[in-house]
Formats: sequence, C-alpha cells, structure tokens
Amino acid sequence: MEVTQDSIAQLYDALDPFLNIVVMQNNDSVTTPCVLASMNDLVYSFFCEHYWENKGLVIKMIEKIVSRFSEQRFERFRLVTNENIVLALESEFVIWKRVRKCLMITFLSIDTLVHVNYINTILNNSYRDSFVKQLQSQMNISKKLMAVLSSWRMKGFIDQKEELGRIFKYLEGYDTNFVLFLSNEFLLQAQKDYKVMSEKFPINNPIQLQEVYSKEVLLINETLPLVKRNAITYLNTILLADRCEDFKCISNTLGNTEELTALIELAEVSGIEEKVFIFLKDGVKEKTKIQLEQYWSDDAVSLGDGILEFSKKIDRVLSVLKGQWIEYFKKGISEGILSLEPLKKSPDLLAVLLAEYCNHIVSSFCTSEEIGLICDFISLLNNKDILLIQYAKYLPDKIMYGDEINFETNSCFIKRLTNLIGKALTYPIQQMLSELQSSQIFTQQISKILPIQTNVNVLSNQKLFRPPFGMKLPPLIDQSWKIINDQYNSIHEKRKLVLCDNSSIVECVINKCKIQIPLPHYCVLLLCQNEQRNEEVISKENKFDIEITQVIIEDLIKSQLLISKENKTFIFNGEFNKAGNLKIKCNFKKKSKTEEIKSENDEVEERRFQMVISILVRIMKRLKRISYQDLCRLTVDELKKSFVPDVRILKKGVEYMLENEYAQRDETDKNTLIYMV
Repeated sequence: MEVTQDSIAQLYDALDPFLNIVVMQNNDSVTTPCVLASMNDLVYSFFCEHYWENKGLVIKMIEKIVSRFSEQRFERFRLVTNENIVLALESEFVIWKRVRKCLMITFLSIDTLVHVNYINTILNNSYRDSFVKQLQSQMNISKKLMAVLSSWRMKGFIDQKEELGRIFKYLEGYDTNFVLFLSNEFLLQAQKDYKVMSEKFPINNPIQLQEVYSKEVLLINETLPLVKRNAITYLNTILLADRCEDFKCISNTLGNTEELTALIELAEVSGIEEKVFIFLKDGVKEKTKIQLEQYWSDDAVSLGDGILEFSKKIDRVLSVLKGQWIEYFKKGISEGILSLEPLKKSPDLLAVLLAEYCNHIVSSFCTSEEIGLICDFISLLNNKDILLIQYAKYLPDKIMYGDEINFETNSCFIKRLTNLIGKALTYPIQQMLSELQSSQIFTQQISKILPIQTNVNVLSNQKLFRPPFGMKLPPLIDQSWKIINDQYNSIHEKRKLVLCDNSSIVECVINKCKIQIPLPHYCVLLLCQNEQRNEEVISKENKFDIEITQVIIEDLIKSQLLISKENKTFIFNGEFNKAGNLKIKCNFKKKSKTEEIKSENDEVEERRFQMVISILVRIMKRLKRISYQDLCRLTVDELKKSFVPDVRILKKGVEYMLENEYAQRDETDKNTLIYMV
C-alpha cells in the first residue's frame, strides 16, 4: 500500500493530541510513560493494519509525518513579531528536541531492523528538509533576525544573552549552508550598523564603539565557528577602514587596562599596527606629560611618591602589551618625561631627584612590588648612569653620619635594576654595599678595642668613599689602631681601613661633662691642651688643610672648649665647667654648588667615555672590519641600557681608538675602520 496524503493525515490526526501534549510541556519536564505508550500503541496498530508488509514504507511515512509536523510549526512561527523572533526560534528547536525523542522511541518499535541512529538521522533530516528549508526560503525571516541583531549592536549588546549564539549553533547542526547564508547577512548588516555608529560615536571617544566591537568579536568566536576567521577579518576591515585616527586618543586610556586591552587587540587583528604604533607613542607621551606635571615637585620624596603611583598605572597597562607594542609604549613614556618643562632646562634633574628618592625609599619600609615599579620606571630614563652615580654617593654618607642601611632592601633594589639595565652600572654599587656591610661588622668588633666610638670605613682601590684627612692620631689611639690595621691588611690586601674622618666620634669626660666630639676636633683639643697653638702649627701637626683647621677651631670655640689668645693663638679652656652632656657636630664647609656640579659633570663624562671606549673595542674586536655608521649604531644599541650617547662622545671615542692604534682607517675607504690586534 502506498503512502498517500490521506493516510498521512489519518496518522497525523491520530498523533496530533499526543504531540500537543509533548509541545506544551515545560523544558525540564519528562515525557510521561503514558503518552509514549499511547503513541507507540497507536503507531504500531496503524502500521500493522496498513503497511506492515512493506518496510520501505515505514521510513517514508516517518519522513512525511515529520514534514507535516514541521510545516504546522512553521506556520505559527511565521506570525511571530520581530521582538520575539529570537526567543521563538530557540523555542522551536527546544520543542523539536522533545518531539524527536518521542518520535524516535515510537517509530523504533515499528521496524526492529532499523538502527536507532538511523531513525535519529531520518528524523533530523526530515526536520531540516522541512522547517529549516522553509525558514531559509523566507527572506523576511532573515531580515527579522538581522533587525534584532542590529538593535542589540546599537545598544552595545547590553541585554544580549547569547540567544543568537545558541541559534547559530542549532542551525549549524541542521543546515550548514543556511548558517553561511546568515553569516553573510550578519556581516552585511554589521557594515551598515558600524557606519551609522561611527557617526554616532565621535573620533574623540572611540571606546564606546570598541566596547561594542569587542562583544561582537566574542559573539562570533562562540557562534560562527564555520566562518570565524573570515568574519572577524571582515569586521576588522569594515570597522577600521576610516577609524585609524581613533588611536590618537589612546591617551585617554592610560591606566584603564580593559579599554587599552580592547584597543590593542583591535589593532593587532586589523592589519594597521604600524599606523597605530605612531598614535600609541604620541598618545602615551602626551598622557605621561600630563600625569607627571601633576606630580612634579623639587622635593624628591613628593615627586617619587607621585611617580610610584604613576608607575602602578603603567604596570597594569604593560601587562596587556606584547612585543613591539611594549617598545613603542615605553618610548612614548620616555619622551613624555623628557617633554616636561623642568627637564628641558635641566635634563639630569629627574635622575638626581630620583636618586635621592631611591635612597629614601630603600632606607624606609617598602615592598618588593614598589621597588620593582621604581626600577621599571628608572629603566625608561635616558640617563640612568647619572641616577646611579648620585645614588652611590648617598651610601657612604650613611656610614659617615651613623644612619642605618637596610642591606636586604638595597640588594633587592640593585638586583632588580641589574636585571633591567645590566651590571655595568650596578656592579660598583653592589661592591660598595658589600664593603659597607663589612664596615658595619668590623665597626662592631673594633668598638671593644679602641677607646673611641667610631664607624670604620673599609676602602677599596676604587675610592668609593670620600678621602680621609690623613691626620696624626693621638698616641693612645694610634698604637691600638696600627695593630688592627696591620692585621686587617694582611688578610685583605687590596683594601685599607680609614679611621680619621668626621664619622669617628670620641667620648670623653671633662670636668664632669660627658662630651661626644669628632675625632679631628679631639686631636686639635689634645694639641692645645697644655700650650697655645696658632692655625699654622695645628694644621701642620695634624696634616689638615688650613680651611679645615679654621672650621674645627670655630666649632671648639663655640662649644667653649677652646679659647682664643693674643697673636691668634688658641688653648684649651681650663675653666670649662658645663653641666650635663655636650655633643659637638662637624660643620665642614662643602664645595660650592657650582664646583660640585662641575665635578659631578666631569665624573659623568669620564665614566661615559670609558664605557664608550670599552664597547667600541669589543665591537671592533668581534667584527674586525666595520663602517663608521654601523659602529656608531651598534655602540648606541649597547649603551641604551645605561644612557643615550650623543654624537660628540661617539666621535671622541673613535678618535681615541685611532690615536691609540686600536683601529685604523681603510686606505681605499676612509669610512671603514679596521681593528688592529
């Protein structure tokens, strides 16, 4: 017996009440055994009566029943409004999932020779060939879907709950071609929408558009696996065709990691990285300048605290950058720092102030994170060598004036900095810290032997500490000191102990007054104890400069321990009678600011020149033959971690090599240098 429309209608009408029960069930409800049993009995009886003798008719009947069901559902679906179309489409797939299960159980009992997977395939194909094909043939359905998506996009996907994503996944399981069709419609609609949104969101505020875009890319990743790569590339093209200028506003995103991440990812997948690099650098430069102007202060601590806060923002941003982006970002920060007005007048001022701040922060309580952030900021400077030279000068001063040095924090600071800029600049400080630690330990040991309270400085051949006065010690101290010094020198050949400076304090009692007096002052006081002495004699006996002698005498007169006599001579005040305690401080005059700056500049120039020479020699030794331009370029690359050299010092270095026969010019090409072994 053939399958006819009447027979299909007869069976479908019989099944319809039961299918309605299945359709009306809640999502989580389980189809009752009673419904399944009734459907099974009904279909079994029907096929036994009409079609049992022809197994092929069973399959054909299943297809027709499913088609009839899907046509009925589509007629209802077509009446759905735009606002509810996504929910309705999703509901249809949920309904079909339940109905398919019931039909599979029902029809499986009719023909035991048909495998369960085969029945399942038949059901799916039948549904696809009916409902989905009808859906595809109705262009207005696609337009409705795109209209919904467009409204979501225009609202920034605020209330979108991935309904469309699930629909694409459902559709993909039934008809790949229709998914591709919808994907193209999806992208064409996106092109129209983003054109409107580009006008709606002005160039000076690109983030709103970017937020929408980011959510759309996420949607594509989750919902369009078949066309993901092409879809994202297409979106990038249509979105960024005329919006490259958006990245000029990157300055608005500094410190906002999420927004900056979105913009960077957008550029990375768009193919416009080179243009964006320029905008990124310029934007960061401007933002850095604005930020640091707020923090700028001649007070090192205030400035340093501000920079630390700024560095925390940078740290959050850098964590989202990759590869060349980091280099451009750092360059933007570095140029932003240099564009500050105070630094245009005095380029080394920031390095000097930061050195003072580093001395402050590593001497107080600070976390390893804060040390790391400051080190990261220091690595952006063009004159890191000046900062470290200044910082090195603070360490011996701490010993001189009895300040505590936190060796653990200092070591952490130098170690972190070494990882960033290399050890060429940090090694001298590491050596100094080692010697300071030795000095501290040795001071504790020697205080039990010498009759004075003193800080003993351990000096290396590098002369890290300021030179001693070299004066003659009082006999009581001198005898013990010589024994200690000889013993130390026999163990440490390249070091020497220095005692005679203003870091050594003598404790004594004069007429019941407890006095703490610097060792140089004590030596002068002993010399003038029994007879009058003039400045020349005092200077000669103690090997002082006349200026130092004058300062010491002035301090002793103010403290009433020394009195002035006729002919500009001085003698101990035998009538000194002061109650309580007396502490005399050193008031040695420092060099004038001009002299000090000149001396420091000369020191920096000399150190930089020596570094240039060593790198020039190393490069020449490795390459043997090189052009002048290439030699300068490679040297600059090597020196960047320490400082950015100017042409003058490079030219001076090359001339030095030629004069001292480290290199010679090629006779046929004067621009080429040849290394001379």
